Amino acid sequence: MKPVVQRSERDLLIDRVLAKSRGIYGCEVCQLCGRLGGYSSYFGAFTSHFAGCEFVASGHRHPKDFGRRGELLAKRDSRYCEVCQTKVSRSSAHPVGNHWLCDTCVADPTRWDPDATYPFVRLFGRRYVEGLSDDELRARA
Repeated sequence: MKPVVQRSERDLLIDRVLAKSRGIYGCEVCQLCGRLGGYSSYFGAFTSHFAGCEFVASGHRHPKDFGRRGELLAKRDSRYCEVCQTKVSRSSAHPVGNHWLCDTCVADPTRWDPDATYPFVRLFGRRYVEGLSDDELRARA
C-alpha cells in the first residue's frame, strides 16, 4: 500500500482557485527574453501578444511600441519553448498555434494538451495561479 501524501494548504488552494476561476489570465514565455511574464485581463492579454500572436511580456523592459516589438521578433532567429523555456533556433522550433516548442516538449504530450483547441491554456493558468501569494490565493479560493 502506498503512503498517503499530505498535500500542503497552498497546493489545495491552487487547485481550488483553478477549479473555479474564470476570466482571462495566464503566464507565458516571453519570446524576446525567455522569462515568464503574466497578464490578468483582456487588455493585458491583448497588449502582450504582438499582433495577436507571439507573446512579449508587457511587464518586462522591452519596447512598448508594437512596431518596434515586431522588428525585434522578426530579426531574431531563435524562439523559446513554451513549456521548458529552452532557447531554440527558429528553423528547428515546432510552431503550435502562436507558440513554439522544442523537440523534447513536442514529443511529450503529458506536458501540454496537444488535442485541445487551446493546447496551453491549463499550463498558462496554472503558472499564473502558482505565482500568487498565499493571501491572494486565500482571497480567490
